[in-house]
Amino acid sequence: MDQIELNFPTKVRYGVGSLIEINQYIPKALKKLLIVISPSFEKSTYFITLKDILHERNFEFYCKKSGEPDLLEVTDIVKFYKEINAEGLIAIGGGSVIDAAKAAAVAIDRNISIEEALSIKIDFRDVFLMAIPTTAGTGAETSRGAILSNTEAQLKQGLRGFGVAANIAIVDPKLTYSTPKRVAAITGFDIITHAVETFVSKQSNMFTETLSLNALLTVPQSLISLLNNMEDLNARSQLSYQSCMMGINLGLSSTCLPHRLQYPLGIKTHTEHATGLAILYPAWIELTYALNAKKFEEVLTVMNLSLNSNFSNLKDLFLDLLIKIRLNSKLSDFKIDLKDCHEMSLKVEGSLANDPGYQNGMDLSQFYINSI
Repeated sequence: MDQIELNFPTKVRYGVGSLIEINQYIPKALKKLLIVISPSFEKSTYFITLKDILHERNFEFYCKKSGEPDLLEVTDIVKFYKEINAEGLIAIGGGSVIDAAKAAAVAIDRNISIEEALSIKIDFRDVFLMAIPTTAGTGAETSRGAILSNTEAQLKQGLRGFGVAANIAIVDPKLTYSTPKRVAAITGFDIITHAVETFVSKQSNMFTETLSLNALLTVPQSLISLLNNMEDLNARSQLSYQSCMMGINLGLSSTCLPHRLQYPLGIKTHTEHATGLAILYPAWIELTYALNAKKFEEVLTVMNLSLNSNFSNLKDLFLDLLIKIRLNSKLSDFKIDLKDCHEMSLKVEGSLANDPGYQNGMDLSQFYINSI
């Protein structure tokens, strides 16, 4: 048996309709709240519901406009928080909104710039933060990290540590109705990548493996069911739950090369996180499969069960799945050439050694080249 240590810094309230219980989880001592929201949530009926539920609270909204958690916007959130003398944060939106609020909470807590926060490990945080996802996919509500875009430097950087995690996560599957169909496909695929990578990662353990396999047994078919019927609340519930569980897995295990490779790709092509992952996945599976064949075979078996399919090759299964969910792009669709592949490979950084196929000094451009 593995020797493992489990620590879940985020308290989770999951369930359909759980948004109405939000007041129970906000400390009464907090006199003013800053609520960071996405534009799609601001336009939804749940925005009015939230204001009605919190009518006795003192709060102000900050609507995060950019699609990425950009350093400049995080700095703006910190500034606004101080201007209104807020005493706690609530983030309601997708992973971008939640990651931005997590980063802002750290900078506020330490009274430092976000740039300074990026250079230190965050072991604790006193500033209150609640995360309420409106998408099912990123797991940002329960993960211990926040990925930020540095537009000026053309790279992505991460904050990590127990002090980055939200204090409370309220996961209400009904809130995902505010997201468009394409967003549902993109974020849903993100859950699958988190499940696969935290399973095959060298940092995996028996606990994360169990969560990963459970997600792979339910998410692929639930995602297809949702995209065929956007009113399917059962599918939404499955995806929201598994997204939350994979957020926990991210803190206990690790993602692999596709996530590291996606960061420079996303900056280069201005594409969403999971769009880049979808482009890279077939090549990564093809180049890595033999180096951890036993685990990849388990992934294939479980995903075949989920999709009621009979693929003998995991790469072919993913190619078929990506067609079904309409994420079957290639790098050539974005006019990426061999020179670009080499340039992007030089910008890949992070915990590369957790990948089962990574070796020091290996040429990472092959993953991009095989995705053209």
